[in-house]
Amino acid sequence: MVETDFDVIVIGAGGAGLAAASEATARGARVLPLEAGARTGGSTRLSGGVFWASNTSLQKKAGIEDNPDDQFHY
Repeated sequence: MVETDFDVIVIGAGGAGLAAASEATARGARVLPLEAGARTGGSTRLSGGVFWASNTSLQKKAGIEDNPDDQFHY
Protein backbone atom coordinates (compact mmCIF):
# COMPACT_ATOMS: atom_id res chain seq x y z
CA MET A 1 0.00 0.00 0.00
CA VAL A 2 1.34 3.43 -0.96
CA GLU A 3 0.52 6.11 1.55
CA THR A 4 -0.66 9.38 0.01
CA ASP A 5 -1.94 11.24 3.06
CA PHE A 6 0.60 13.07 5.22
CA ASP A 7 0.38 15.48 8.13
CA VAL A 8 3.74 17.10 7.39
CA ILE A 9 5.74 17.38 4.18
CA VAL A 10 9.34 18.43 4.70
CA ILE A 11 11.08 19.96 1.70
CA GLY A 12 14.81 19.27 1.92
CA ALA A 13 16.56 16.47 3.75
CA GLY A 14 19.43 18.45 5.22
CA GLY A 15 20.14 18.77 8.92
CA ALA A 16 17.20 21.07 9.60
CA GLY A 17 14.76 19.16 7.42
CA LEU A 18 15.67 15.79 8.92
CA ALA A 19 15.44 17.24 12.44
CA ALA A 20 11.98 18.61 11.64
CA ALA A 21 10.87 15.29 10.14
CA SER A 22 12.19 13.40 13.16
CA GLU A 23 10.44 15.68 15.62
CA ALA A 24 7.15 15.56 13.72
CA THR A 25 7.37 11.76 13.57
CA ALA A 26 8.10 11.59 17.31
CA ARG A 27 4.92 13.59 17.89
CA GLY A 28 2.87 11.12 15.88
CA ALA A 29 2.68 12.90 12.51
CA ARG A 30 2.81 11.07 9.21
CA VAL A 31 5.79 12.69 7.51
CA LEU A 32 6.97 12.78 3.92
CA PRO A 33 10.53 14.13 3.56
CA LEU A 34 11.43 15.22 0.02
CA GLU A 35 14.97 15.81 -1.25
CA ALA A 36 15.89 16.94 -4.77
CA GLY A 37 19.51 15.82 -4.47
CA ALA A 38 20.89 12.35 -4.98
CA ARG A 39 21.77 12.13 -1.27
CA THR A 40 20.36 13.40 1.96
CA GLY A 41 22.26 15.93 3.99
CA GLY A 42 21.94 19.17 2.04
CA SER A 43 24.42 21.85 3.05
CA THR A 44 24.93 20.06 6.36
CA ARG A 45 26.48 17.15 4.47
CA LEU A 46 29.05 19.53 3.01
CA SER A 47 29.99 20.99 6.37
CA GLY A 48 32.79 19.29 8.23
CA GLY A 49 33.48 21.80 10.96
CA VAL A 50 36.34 23.36 9.04
CA PHE A 51 36.85 26.64 7.27
CA TRP A 52 38.58 27.32 4.00
CA ALA A 53 41.52 29.59 3.50
CA SER A 54 43.70 30.06 0.46
CA ASN A 55 47.27 31.11 -0.13
CA THR A 56 48.17 30.71 3.55
CA SER A 57 51.68 30.68 4.99
CA LEU A 58 51.28 26.96 5.75
CA GLN A 59 50.40 26.22 2.13
CA LYS A 60 53.35 28.27 0.89
CA LYS A 61 55.68 26.46 3.32
CA ALA A 62 54.41 23.09 2.00
CA GLY A 63 54.91 24.20 -1.60
CA ILE A 64 51.19 24.34 -2.35
CA GLU A 65 50.22 26.96 -4.90
CA ASP A 66 46.75 28.35 -4.27
CA ASN A 67 44.79 31.53 -4.80
CA PRO A 68 41.49 32.97 -3.62
CA ASP A 69 39.94 32.99 -7.12
CA ASP A 70 40.40 29.23 -7.49
CA GLN A 71 38.89 28.67 -4.06
CA PHE A 72 35.91 30.87 -4.89
CA HIS A 73 35.22 29.06 -8.16
CA TYR A 74 35.56 25.64 -6.51
